[in-house]
Amino acid sequence: MKINNYMSKLGLALGLCAGLAGAQLWVSSAYAGDSLQVIGEGTVYYQPNQVTLSFSVQTESLVASKAVSDNATLMKIALDRLDDLKHDGDTIVTQGYSLNTYYEFNQTTRQQELKGYRAVNRVAFTSSQMEDIGSIIDSLSAAGVNQFDSILFTHNDSSQYKDKAMAYAVADAQHKAKLLAKSADVKLGSPEKIIDSPIQAPGLYGQKMDGMMRMSAESVQANTPIRSGDLSVTHQVLIEYEIND
Repeated sequence: MKINNYMSKLGLALGLCAGLAGAQLWVSSAYAGDSLQVIGEGTVYYQPNQVTLSFSVQTESLVASKAVSDNATLMKIALDRLDDLKHDGDTIVTQGYSLNTYYEFNQTTRQQELKGYRAVNRVAFTSSQMEDIGSIIDSLSAAGVNQFDSILFTHNDSSQYKDKAMAYAVADAQHKAKLLAKSADVKLGSPEKIIDSPIQAPGLYGQKMDGMMRMSAESVQANTPIRSGDLSVTHQVLIEYEIND
């Protein structure tokens, strides 16, 4: 990320900056004395401790009320099954519900024709049972769930990793500033400004079905294998140092 608030590059450090990724040396006309700006970056990788599975029950019928009632029957069976599987602290939340008409293209008439009504009930299940999520998918599929939308691995307390990433970013900026000042033969003063900029909030670095793969009930096999990946958080900091004579 390049940060340039009415700053011009100091020619003395051009060669150095080319060899230091993320570090830039600037002179500011907004200050009485010269200043040095550096950008430090820190990244922390860590393991998730919970998983959120989003799934749906989709039903279709020529009659709207039947699509709705069929959907309610299947989803109740699925939620009853999930209630049996969930542990203390696990949550089950409805994400959305829709009832819409759907059409199919008639090759003979070359027109869209109304085929019926489609009801979709979407639910999110968040659990610490990361090792068992594959078998939970299998159980839900057997109970009538016919669409698995996404699976998201997260951590329920990522603040400690954010703090570490920030500290690493500051240390990186300090190291670059000292190296630049020494190589340019100038004396590094005190920091005049520090700007923190988180780049990547904790998120998914593992399996995802939505967009990459969508699983129908027919595709789910017994003992569905699911593996989580690492999570990461990255921070950048801009530190502006005074350059003393």
